[in-house]
Amino acid sequence: MSTDNPLQDIQNDLERHRREAASLGRKAAFGDEVRAVTDRVAKHREIHAEVERLRARGWVWDPAWEATLADLSARADDVVRDLRQESSRASERIQKRLDGIEANLNRLSPSVAIKNTLEALERELESVEDDVQTVEQRIDEIAAPVVGPHDALLAQQKEADTHLDRFEAAKFKLGVGEQPWLTVDATWEDSPNGKLNGFLYFTDKRVRFEHKETVVTKKFLFFTASSEEKHELLLDEPVGHLAGSEDNTRGLVFKDQLLELKWTREARYPATRFDVNTGYAKDWDERIESLRAGTLDHLRIAGAAAASPSSGMPVDVPTVCVACSAALEAPVRGITALICRFCGQRHDLRFS
Repeated sequence: MSTDNPLQDIQNDLERHRREAASLGRKAAFGDEVRAVTDRVAKHREIHAEVERLRARGWVWDPAWEATLADLSARADDVVRDLRQESSRASERIQKRLDGIEANLNRLSPSVAIKNTLEALERELESVEDDVQTVEQRIDEIAAPVVGPHDALLAQQKEADTHLDRFEAAKFKLGVGEQPWLTVDATWEDSPNGKLNGFLYFTDKRVRFEHKETVVTKKFLFFTASSEEKHELLLDEPVGHLAGSEDNTRGLVFKDQLLELKWTREARYPATRFDVNTGYAKDWDERIESLRAGTLDHLRIAGAAAASPSSGMPVDVPTVCVACSAALEAPVRGITALICRFCGQRHDLRFS
């Protein structure tokens, strides 16, 4: 900051340059950048244990996890070695430049005569700062094969844990051989009972919406003494009844993320619209389309589809109701029985 006293300005500039040189010296050690990688490498064993824990909980998706972790472990030593070599050489080179600048700064006494010298040293400090930034970029490039996949894997594991926790907290039970997949915190906007908060649940076989609310069971004066969570399963359809999905936004500043599920005529509702409370509706739409299109199987780990009464293809499918002889609908993915539309007779399916 300039003052009316030229000598004071020189004094201020001299002190500022000394602080800048000291700050660049700390940055030029590149300790934080190296630790960011070595700390991640140290956690590889924990990540491996987390993969095993999630698999044991029933997460059968993301088949690349194990290969990614193996690749990270294989790369780790070489990446850490290259980082340390690069940072050590750069730190030594930059520190020599800073030592020269600091020596010149320390020899100077505040006077108007040193103004040109200070400007030259300032340009040199700017050059050193550019050098530091270039090295930081180079370090980021070296670290990328470890940092990027490591962070992505952690984020995927955290998301999987969240989905599994929600499935375990739900009151409905999964069918035999049914694999939990996605959950969406959402508000069902056009439900028969008005707007209802809860979660959308997607498995490899069914789509559900469970309404959740906290009900006060006892009050003391103006305070809640006790409460309980109320769960109500309001939507439960096989994947085969899902005709499509569509995402949209509403609002000018704070945009609501809307997700509409469209159903076949066999479903209870022709369409259901949800306001997604977390994330973007477009992301969920793309995932749901993979479920509807049948490409979800590519995301399943090998051996996950264990034999069960509903894991194979239906065989000897009845076409006529045994009670009233009416024609039966063809089976769709996610159902284990055909129900006659006319008399309600149930026809259990057999699977290969």
